[in-house]
Amino acid sequence: MKFLLVIAALTTILNALTLEEMTTRADISHKKCFETTNANEDTVAKIRSHDFSEDDPVVREQILCYTQEVGFMNSMGELNQEFMRRRASSLINFAENDNDRKFSECTRPRASDVPVDLFITRLLKCLYTEFPDVLFV
Repeated sequence: MKFLLVIAALTTILNALTLEEMTTRADISHKKCFETTNANEDTVAKIRSHDFSEDDPVVREQILCYTQEVGFMNSMGELNQEFMRRRASSLINFAENDNDRKFSECTRPRASDVPVDLFITRLLKCLYTEFPDVLFV
């Protein structure tokens, strides 16, 4: 029994990344997306400053590529809400201040009439509005 607790604790520790590690991993994923999008470092800076311009196709393109690259969304445009929740769980206390409801509201399924890139841009905009100190991108 103690062995299982040690494994569970070790898994939790290994899954908890520092902010610096998360930023470095995010930077790598963003740069991979530069190959297929019209984005650059300025686009990433814009996104990180919470400028989710729905009218800017480059921002939408970069956000879509990034979320697919890190596993938040698959190539079919389906959101991996549980994976997002696990990634954010070290930064968001879901038992506190209605955070679970806010996260679920932001990550609700996409309506079929909303383009995937617009959907994910709005989703991240919602998450940053509700959780401004959490690094998602």
